Amino acid sequence: MQVPDQELVCRAFDSVLSDLEDDLGDLPTWSTDKKRTIAKQILQVAQAGFNQRGSGVAAEMNRVSAHGGALLSLYLELQTLPGDKSRKAAALIDEWRRAR
Repeated sequence: MQVPDQELVCRAFDSVLSDLEDDLGDLPTWSTDKKRTIAKQILQVAQAGFNQRGSGVAAEMNRVSAHGGALLSLYLELQTLPGDKSRKAAALIDEWRRAR
């Protein structure tokens, strides 16, 4: 059975977030600065994973996982911005993840 890309991206997002929460505590307790720092670190790793050369299953999984990391990075960054638009965008990501 093939798993849709949305499911794979969500699994990567959830896996990274779970590991981070194991180390740093629950996401709502993180400071704004911590969210910004972690978001930048995740995005750097995601970019490296996405840019890995190669073909086949391993390379494709790296790219899909990179999308999950990039989405988590965006999600964290949105939580550091003021205003309703950033909160709504983060809520849309939550809805998209639940829709899988």
